[in-house]
Amino acid sequence: MPSWQTRFTQQFPCTLPIFGAPMANVSGGHLAASVTKSGALGSIAAGHYCSEQAVLNLEVEIEEFYRCFRSYSGEERRPPAVPPLVVGFICHSTFATPQGWNLVDNFMKKYKPAAVQYFAPALVSKPPHTLTEDGIFNNIDLAHKYGIKVLTQVGTQKEALHVLESGT
Repeated sequence: MPSWQTRFTQQFPCTLPIFGAPMANVSGGHLAASVTKSGALGSIAAGHYCSEQAVLNLEVEIEEFYRCFRSYSGEERRPPAVPPLVVGFICHSTFATPQGWNLVDNFMKKYKPAAVQYFAPALVSKPPHTLTEDGIFNNIDLAHKYGIKVLTQVGTQKEALHVLESGT
């Protein structure tokens, strides 16, 4: 199958300009690996990432994602040597507390995903008194601190402009 040359495929390690959305309770490691193996950009849903149980659940899905690549047979489109980890977060709950901010900060530090996807809302300001007092003012800044690309899902033109002004 041919590769597409688009702004999307130039920005992300994929050959098809297709993004598998991180749907909560649906998009786990197996689905993300299958989408990525096809040449598109797959993603894992972290969902409401604001508890230790959510951390454990995401770790299981990430392990499954990489396990699927280790067992890859090579019959489909050839996957990247290091599959791009992409994780989506539901922001109104994930970033509602300092604990949520710290959990995401620790996740990014540990896994350094190729990209994160933010949704509902796409841009969240950092609350005061968060343990990561490092000049980070919003969730997009947090991802950029680790060199992580940001995808956002927006619902209005106003939100899109606000996100663009924040540097996605």
